[in-house]
Amino acid sequence: MNEHTRPDLIRHLLTASTSTGRVHSFDHCKLQNAALYPQWNHPIDRAIAGGCASADAGFAFAFGYQAALQALAPAHIDDRPAAFCVRESGGNSPSAIQTTLHRITPQRALLNGTKSFVTNADQAELLLVAASCGQEEPGPDGKSRNRLALALVPAQQTGVSIKLLPPLPFAPSIHHGSAHFDQVPVSAAQW
Repeated sequence: MNEHTRPDLIRHLLTASTSTGRVHSFDHCKLQNAALYPQWNHPIDRAIAGGCASADAGFAFAFGYQAALQALAPAHIDDRPAAFCVRESGGNSPSAIQTTLHRITPQRALLNGTKSFVTNADQAELLLVAASCGQEEPGPDGKSRNRLALALVPAQQTGVSIKLLPPLPFAPSIHHGSAHFDQVPVSAAQW
């Protein structure tokens, strides 16, 4: 990737051609994100550039969301659309996570559970899934804590199913849904 600075980003935004039009569909958002990925080193720069090219707040959010996931897991989240799968029926706090990542061997595990609200649910190619390892660890206060891991799962992986939820009125262009994981195989490189 080329090294750019914020003045470069500002100059780019002020002089960028609008010949491709504003981002108005998720397919266009995906193409624009792929174009921004090698152009800008920092996720925040990609979020700003993509947001400025967006036709509505939903697509601006999508660029910011993707950039946040790239910052969270830079070695795993690239220009492909991704989703962070955390929220469950009991909430999104660590103690509420019931989805499990059960290790079968040192190099293989199975992912099981349901996430109740996933942004980009059916549009994501990569799912970053918070799961309980089935072990508890003492926290700084001495109380037991649910030990969590993040598993990176291709959205088309066997055992993954997505169910769309009704569109949100303030961002109908960005889909939301639930995700169910049934005996999804996960390699050690994915967690």
